[in-house]
Amino acid sequence: MTTLFWVVVLGSLLPCFLRRPETNPSKTFAAWDRRVVVIRLAAWDRRVVVIRLAEFVVIVLFLGTVYLWHWSFPITRFEREAAAAGWVLTMVGLVFIVWSRIELGRFFSITLGVKRDHQVITGGPYCWVRHPMYTGFLALLAGGALVHNSGTALLFLAAPFWGFFYWQSVVEEKLLVDQLGEAYLRYRARTGCLLPRLFA
Repeated sequence: MTTLFWVVVLGSLLPCFLRRPETNPSKTFAAWDRRVVVIRLAAWDRRVVVIRLAEFVVIVLFLGTVYLWHWSFPITRFEREAAAAGWVLTMVGLVFIVWSRIELGRFFSITLGVKRDHQVITGGPYCWVRHPMYTGFLALLAGGALVHNSGTALLFLAAPFWGFFYWQSVVEEKLLVDQLGEAYLRYRARTGCLLPRLFA
């Protein structure tokens, strides 16, 4: 089950993300944020450091509990039903990730930034949420936890990564508002961040 899960996930995602990174971001980007990579000592960045260190700690803790201490706990006693639901959630996550990558087209980048001539993307999954790729990854993490019926993965991976993706969306949206202005503000007013708005 574990091998099949990773074959499906990696086989779906690698073609989308295997690409040459930008060698000169200043020529490609109108605005980009080094704070994802470079740690500064400003007050805002200290909070970022805390978040990133917390993520590192929980990932190490997760790996330690699973592979070193061999400690885990099931999410439910209905393993088959959980695995079936997990596969559905995983597929939904993969569809969202790949679909988002296709919709972004040339505006996609692994570097957090706003490319020159950037436009507000409203097609595909972007009509429901502003960060559908993050939503897809969260669904993928939750789905993987269900497939393996692992409460440890749900607690130490899916839950903290929700905080990580939300934080990254805040940084990204500040850049987008600065560069795209009113157009992005109107888009933000009618869409959800990581989950669709129930009421417009």
